[in-house]
Amino acid sequence: MSMIEIAKRFIRKGLLPVPVPKGSKAPRIKGWNDLEILEAEVEKYFSEDCNVGLILGRESNGSLVDIDLDTKEAIEAAPYYLPETPSIHGRSSKPNSHYWYKADPIPKPKKFLDIDGTCLLEIRSTGQQTIVPPSTHPSGEKIDWCPNGGKPSEQHGELLTTAAQRTAA
Repeated sequence: MSMIEIAKRFIRKGLLPVPVPKGSKAPRIKGWNDLEILEAEVEKYFSEDCNVGLILGRESNGSLVDIDLDTKEAIEAAPYYLPETPSIHGRSSKPNSHYWYKADPIPKPKKFLDIDGTCLLEIRSTGQQTIVPPSTHPSGEKIDWCPNGGKPSEQHGELLTTAAQRTAA
């Protein structure tokens, strides 16, 4: 499926895709977090040589949250502490590293750091975005759904914050 069709599919689901240069994780369009691309405008913003990001939090269907697991230990702990969700993605060197939820209330973005300053995991939400499959990570690895990218489970925002704290601990 083409990146243009991927972006259109997300729009049909009520989500807000944002174009990101291939091999990057950050949008380069000024004001990207206020961008609301209509399906008829997709070709103006997206090409086959780009990544697709999803705007998170209030802006994207009111509740989209990504728990981004940055270490091997956090990835291993996540199935024990994070709520189940059929919407998980990763790449070959970090499979199952992004857990997706719809949350109400929306938790605030937060980074959980190890004592040496290493980021263990992040709650990614309002004011942020995450690149999604089938985008290409800056490492050159393809990002894939694990196993098939179902709908994010619905969770209470405070429960997600507590679960992220436990996973980081």
